[in-house]
Amino acid sequence: FISRKDATLFFITPPPSFLVKGKKVDANAVKMFDVQILTDNPKHQNFICNGINVSNCGVILSPVPLDETVPLFAVDGLPTTMYDGPTMEKLNFIKVDLLGVKVLAIIDETLKLINSNPRYKKINSVYELPLDDKKAYSLLTKGDTLGIFQLEGASVSPSVPSVRPNNIHDIAAMLGIWRPGPLGMSYDKMYIERKNDPESDRDFYIPKYNHIFEKTYGLGIYQEQYMILLQEMCGFDPIKTDVWRKGVGKKQIDLLNSLKVDFLEGGIRNGNSKTELEDLWDKMSEFGLYAFNASHAYSYAYLSYYSAYFKANYPVEFYCACISCETD
Repeated sequence: FISRKDATLFFITPPPSFLVKGKKVDANAVKMFDVQILTDNPKHQNFICNGINVSNCGVILSPVPLDETVPLFAVDGLPTTMYDGPTMEKLNFIKVDLLGVKVLAIIDETLKLINSNPRYKKINSVYELPLDDKKAYSLLTKGDTLGIFQLEGASVSPSVPSVRPNNIHDIAAMLGIWRPGPLGMSYDKMYIERKNDPESDRDFYIPKYNHIFEKTYGLGIYQEQYMILLQEMCGFDPIKTDVWRKGVGKKQIDLLNSLKVDFLEGGIRNGNSKTELEDLWDKMSEFGLYAFNASHAYSYAYLSYYSAYFKANYPVEFYCACISCETD
C-alpha cells in the first residue's frame, strides 16, 4: 500500500517498530521491499492481514495529516488507516466513534410533518413530549415494535410484551440487557420475572449493596452500577475503576482479570466473604463480554420512546417520515 504524500510502500500492516523496514520508492515505479524478512523471522508473519474491516463510525483525530505519520489506503474514496483502532490509540492518536443514527432524521421529519398540519398543536421539541404516554407504552406492550428504534430487532422484539414497559427505565433496561454479557447471565428472564412479580427475589448477589441496583430490581445491568460497587465494596479509586470500565467497554478480559486480586482483597477488607466475592467475580466476568453504559442506554431509550410516542399518536406522519428516510 502507498501513502499519498511520501509514496512509502508497506507490504503488510506491521506494528510501529517494523516501519523502519519500509522503503521510500518512486510512486511510478513501485517495488516491494525485501520480503525475505518475512521468511527469515516467522514472528513477522503474525501481522499479515487475512482481510480488511473498516469501522462504521470510528474516526481518528490527529494534529498533523495522517499520511505523514501512518500508512493509509482508500475505502470508498476515503482515507483509512492500515492500523486498527487499538494500535492507533497505542500510538497516542485519539479515536472517537461518531454514530450516524437514522432515527434522528425520522424524528426530525415527523416533527416537521406534524407542525406543517394546522390541525395539530405545534411541538417545538421532543423535550416537550410527556414521558408517561399510555398509548406509547400500550403499543410496546402489544409488541407493535415495527419502526421503533432498537426494539424492532429479532432478538429483542419478541420479549418486549413480556417486559411490559411502563417507564423510561424499563426501555433503557431492555436495551442494556439484550447484549451478550447480560444475556449470558439470563438477565432477560430475571428482569421480566422481577419486574412483573413484586413477590420475587429482587436482591443483588450481595444484598447490602441493593441500593446501587434498586432501579433495575437487583440486577447489575450498567457499567456505572458496577463502578459504584467497586468503589464502595472494594475501595477502588476512580483510576482503577476506570480500568475496569475500559476492560468491559473494549472486551479486554485479560485487563479485567488483572484486577481480580485487588477485587478480592478489597472486598474481604470491607467485610465480604471470599466465597461470595469469587462468585460475584465470575458473574461480572460474564458481564464483561459487553454491556452498555447507562448514559448510552438512556440516550437510546429516549429515542425508542419518542419513536413509540409518534407511532402511537401520529401514525401517518411517523410512517411517512420512516419511508422518506429510507435510502433503499
